[in-house]
Amino acid sequence: EVGEEWGFADEEDISHAPATGDLDDDGDLDVVVNRLGSPAGVYRNDATAPRIAVRLMGQAPNTYAVGSKIHVFGDSRCQ
Repeated sequence: EVGEEWGFADEEDISHAPATGDLDDDGDLDVVVNRLGSPAGVYRNDATAPRIAVRLMGQAPNTYAVGSKIHVFGDSRCQ
């Protein structure tokens, strides 16, 4: 359980509609959570672990490469 360490477990409220995005343009996903009757919660991701960014580009008419599959191999595992 790491909720308290991440800042999620120290508040008692009703939260829903989480959204992720790179709010501080540092390459990792931050979290925004809508709270019932309270201001939204904004959680900055300060993780230092390496990550992979992928942008798919297809040929017309499938310019977003819908249906593509990506396989990442490492440490004898496939993700």
